[in-house]
Amino acid sequence: MQSYVTGLYRAAGLAAGHSSHSGRRTVGSRLVALGHSLDTVQLLFGHAELDHVAPYVELSDQELRDAIAALDAGFD
Repeated sequence: MQSYVTGLYRAAGLAAGHSSHSGRRTVGSRLVALGHSLDTVQLLFGHAELDHVAPYVELSDQELRDAIAALDAGFD
C-alpha cells in the first residue's frame, strides 16, 4: 500500500519527500488542528501505542504560540 500511495504522488508530479508518510502527517496534523485528540488519531491510524502517533503530527509555530497564549490566559 505504501509504495502504491508513493507512486500516486510521483504520478501527480510531486517530487521526492512526498510519500504515504507525508500524507499521514498531513491527516494527523489536520485532525489535531481541528481539535481531535491524539487518542483519536492513534485509533484511526491503527497504532497500539500513543507515542507512535507523534511522528505523524506536525504543529506550526503559530499553533505552538497559540497553545502557550491559551495557557497564559488561563492564569489571569
